[in-house]
Amino acid sequence: MKPLNLIITVLLCTLFNTTNAQEALGSQVVHHYALDTKGMDEIILQLPENTYEIRHTGSQRLLINLNIATNASSEKAVQVLIKQGRYNITATKDNMTKKMSINSNINEGVIFINGRELKEEIKYIVYIPKHMIYKSAFELPKEGAMADSK
Repeated sequence: MKPLNLIITVLLCTLFNTTNAQEALGSQVVHHYALDTKGMDEIILQLPENTYEIRHTGSQRLLINLNIATNASSEKAVQVLIKQGRYNITATKDNMTKKMSINSNINEGVIFINGRELKEEIKYIVYIPKHMIYKSAFELPKEGAMADSK
């Protein structure tokens, strides 16, 4: 009888973990951005560490696919948050240095939907034109770093 109890326990644990995983990622939405890179030579990505993947494209545009996985019960709730600007990306161009900065303006305020706190997992796929140089803001030296090291 004990082996049967063990099997039932394992099955219930597996079912419980699967239900929790589905609840955690109940809704997935992909949002697309296309940014003109005309006149720019370098892109500086100011996106959260370990949330993006770089791919190259033959296009002249910088393309960003923003993948949002949430525990929201419907995609419409996430679409509303997108329209309200929760996941905005901004681009700043410096024509003197020919650098373009990409910033994630993700609002990290707590949101409740139907009485449950919204849990989000955000991933970026960034398609950078082949002719451009790119750097992460985390790789750049901090201001005053040279003065501190002397």
